[in-house]
Amino acid sequence: MNVLNNSEIDRNRWDSLVEQSVSPKITSFSWYLDVVCPQWKAIVGDDYSWGFVLPEKRKFGIKYLIQPFMIQQLGLIYLHEDFNISPTIGMCLEYVKSHYLYFDFNINGSSLGTGRVESSPSNNLLLNLQQSYESVRDGYSANVRRNLKKSAESGIVVNRIDAFDGIIGMFVDDKGDKVGWNSSKSLLLVEVLNAVKANSNIDVRGAFSGDELVSGAVFIGFGGRWTFIFSGNSGRGRETSSMFSIIDSFVHDSANQALTLDFEGSNDQGLYRFYKSFGAYDEKYLRVTSKIKKISFSRKFGALSEK
Repeated sequence: MNVLNNSEIDRNRWDSLVEQSVSPKITSFSWYLDVVCPQWKAIVGDDYSWGFVLPEKRKFGIKYLIQPFMIQQLGLIYLHEDFNISPTIGMCLEYVKSHYLYFDFNINGSSLGTGRVESSPSNNLLLNLQQSYESVRDGYSANVRRNLKKSAESGIVVNRIDAFDGIIGMFVDDKGDKVGWNSSKSLLLVEVLNAVKANSNIDVRGAFSGDELVSGAVFIGFGGRWTFIFSGNSGRGRETSSMFSIIDSFVHDSANQALTLDFEGSNDQGLYRFYKSFGAYDEKYLRVTSKIKKISFSRKFGALSEK
């Protein structure tokens, strides 16, 4: 295996690997990683036959691995279904363990090869769209059907829109303080979504009550996988159950195609039930962590304390 610093990674060969890989994810492309984790590194096989992202950051001379902003999971990227996954993941995690004092990030797949580090399973939910809209809708829960009826009776109309600023603004007003959101995150999110617009596919939808935008969602896609990456809601949006209509609108327009809707979560039980209620199925991924659970930084002393 070859461990490559950021400047040593051949972007064309890396992106070709991602594009041709089994279950390619848009968040693994170099142009996406360059925005959210500018110092990322990679372990790659000969001739870029496989790859493993190292989401490295540095602070006061200390290097560590942390899950990047707006990426749910990274992990092993490979070209063929019969690839020998377990020993390769094991080799990569052995490198992580021996070269990083602190790490906390998510990888795709199950428990293969993770005995070398501490790990815990996380929830992801996917919705198969390779069937008719009517068939997908048959899988909706009774609660989804009630909320779609409520939304329709409230006069909610869902349209594709060009700008996502209003959706970000709604999210900040609704949840910003609760999740520690700040203006730098909003700016970075705009940079991420603009990178997607320039390099791949983006679908932005807004729910309107009259002329008022009351909720919105952003879907990003590559190949057969579309990701529900971001959403914003308002009081009126919740009152009219408009987010149900946005997701249903995307499902309606995407059904009968070789597509999968990736809800990107969730470990939050409320969100898990919400996504599951559309007929989604589970896909586990893993959080891998170092024995050290916290590392504090000091400009003068570097790693000041470890717990």
